[in-house]
Amino acid sequence: MERHGKHTPISIPKWDIALEALVNDEYKRLGRPLTLEDFRRLGQVHQIRLHDIMATVHQLERHGKWRHEGRDGSGQPVADHALEGLYSHGRLDEDTAEKYAVAWARQ
Repeated sequence: MERHGKHTPISIPKWDIALEALVNDEYKRLGRPLTLEDFRRLGQVHQIRLHDIMATVHQLERHGKWRHEGRDGSGQPVADHALEGLYSHGRLDEDTAEKYAVAWARQ
């Protein structure tokens, strides 16, 4: 948290709030966890790089606002050890995400 002036603390998110709003709206619209294909489509429709969307989702995960889970209908989070390679050097490894059939949902 940074301070603005002497008495008014402000909080600056570590992610792109416009992309957060975009994925939140899509999650509400579809009423289900979002898949990699959903994020690809959003990127194409809005001319946004997939990496930028996924970097935002990754930050939302790290801050407890979103979670990843399997698409098997169980709604259970994918084990961390199974997804160690999901993000490589801060970028989504799409092959790993596809292999584990990862979907993302709001907390």
